[in-house]
Amino acid sequence: MTSARDSPSVPTADPLFDVHLVQIPTAVHQRSTEHLEGLAREFALIHDSIQDRDRTHSSVPSRLRDLVESLHGQFDGLGASENATLREAAEGGVPEIDLTYRVPAAWAQACVVILQLLDETDDYCRSGALLTLATPPESAAYRRWVFGEFIRQVAGEEPQPWPAYIEANPIS
Repeated sequence: MTSARDSPSVPTADPLFDVHLVQIPTAVHQRSTEHLEGLAREFALIHDSIQDRDRTHSSVPSRLRDLVESLHGQFDGLGASENATLREAAEGGVPEIDLTYRVPAAWAQACVVILQLLDETDDYCRSGALLTLATPPESAAYRRWVFGEFIRQVAGEEPQPWPAYIEANPIS
C-alpha cells in the first residue's frame, strides 16, 4: 500500500509504503541477525581502518568498501521499533510474527543493491579475505526473502509469507 504521508522519523519527500512481512520465523531471524552482526562488526573495523589509511592502499575491494561507506548512517532508524519487536519476540520464544514496516520508495532500490553486495561479500568471505564465514544457506534464503519483500511490495505486489517463499525456493 502506498501513502503520501511522510513519517517524521524518515526524512524524505518520497511517498511511504507499508511492507508486510508475514510469518517471520523468529529463530531463523535470530540466527541470520547473529551472522549479519558479525559481518557488521568486521565492516565497522574495515570502515575505521579506511578512515585511518589512504584509500588507494586498502586491501578491501572497492565495492565492499563503497557498501560500508554508503550504508554508514544511511536509513538510520528505519524500522527500529519493528526490529525491536522482532528481537523481543525471538528472545521470548515466539515462533513467528507478522510486522509492517513503513519505508520510502528509495529503500527498495537500496535493497536491490544490498542483496547484490551481500552476495558479493559472501564470495569474498569464501575466498578467506574476511574473518566472517559466508552466510549459511538458511540465512541467505531469509535475507533474500526479507529484502525481496521490500522490493516486491514497493513495486505493488502482495506479501508472500515465509513458508510460501520457502516452498517456492527450497533451501539447498
